[in-house]
Amino acid sequence: MRIVITGIEICGLIHDLAVGLKKRGHDVITVADSNWYFSYTYDYPQAGIFGAYFSSNRLLRRLANKVLGAIRKISRATADSIDTAIRKRIFRGTDLYIQVWGEEFPQQQEILKFVKQEGAKIATLFMGSDVRCYRLFAEQYEIFGLKLPKSHLEIPRSTKLKRVRLHERYADAIFSVPDQMGLALRSYHHSQIPMHVNEYVYNLSSRDEPLVIHAPSNRGLKGSILVEECVDRLRMEGVRFEFRSVRDMPNTEIRKLLTEADVLIDEVGLHGPGFLSVEAMLSGCAVATRYLQESPASFRPPVVPVDPANLYEPVKRLLTDKAWRVEVAKKGRAYALENNNADKVIDNLLERTNRGADGEHDYHPTYLRDEWQPSSDEEAEEINRFNETVRNEAWYRENLAGRQRGSLRF
Repeated sequence: MRIVITGIEICGLIHDLAVGLKKRGHDVITVADSNWYFSYTYDYPQAGIFGAYFSSNRLLRRLANKVLGAIRKISRATADSIDTAIRKRIFRGTDLYIQVWGEEFPQQQEILKFVKQEGAKIATLFMGSDVRCYRLFAEQYEIFGLKLPKSHLEIPRSTKLKRVRLHERYADAIFSVPDQMGLALRSYHHSQIPMHVNEYVYNLSSRDEPLVIHAPSNRGLKGSILVEECVDRLRMEGVRFEFRSVRDMPNTEIRKLLTEADVLIDEVGLHGPGFLSVEAMLSGCAVATRYLQESPASFRPPVVPVDPANLYEPVKRLLTDKAWRVEVAKKGRAYALENNNADKVIDNLLERTNRGADGEHDYHPTYLRDEWQPSSDEEAEEINRFNETVRNEAWYRENLAGRQRGSLRF
């Protein structure tokens, strides 16, 4: 099978999917820009795909991309059309198209339509801020004590709506998690993180004075201030532990640190467990993270649930109850080995994508449909306008068409 994996590299996901699919004998093409945190390479870059298509010589690539850049200064539409034409050549004959991260690339709708016409199945993996509307998130979930980045709040809702509806229209299967799907209408599958589990060094250190790690990618979103206030309070009370807060560390170094550690305090604002938490479980850490306890049976990880209103007591017990901490760590390791094994995750992705919109899904979003209240007629009309783009889809006609709630029309 000829498979294209394209998008933005998040936590090595594109690389890990490609490795697993190539092991099965598939012809896999990757399109992604290199990521500083991981030393992986890809067949084509997102930025500079034009030059990479024509030559493997670095100088010739650079020259070709400068030519396209000059064209872009004269006519962005012309440059986008050239970029799209190159992608169509690369993607021709694709059997499976996997989109990682929902951010749109030049003329993405045309690309999705093209690969669909080529007979390809499409799997979309939403990853977080690509589709999470932070204003909606703040209304839907308790964020007391969190400071959401201004830059995230200022992104227009229409940007996220466009991405969600585009993939709801074209994808055969969507994989995501609830706290980033407030704008969603279509049912979707749980996005389990594929890991090459044998690459992680497991060490159940069982210290009397545990080593506690916090490694936020974004301090505001992860609730770092709340975490630091909590550990400062515990230290003042005489609880003995070592605390390390790290940022911008290459993944190879993070893995070593997690193998050494006893506890990871991960996300307090957004819901997990995410990639870092799974790495920690594989490495022998007990994990504290925010978690939707009403999650489906397919997603019941043995983490210690925390949130902005419930952080101190769970963390204190983790640091002072050694037997319980070790038990949580052991169960976490077993869970990750069973559920995050890359082969199992890939099996699930292939099976559900091949099945298409039919069959069971893990999540059936209702917040936008049943609860969200627009603050103006303009906000409602924006939702209505984007709903029109999926009105003819079978899943929409069967489950939503004809509904109305106030000024919202479905």
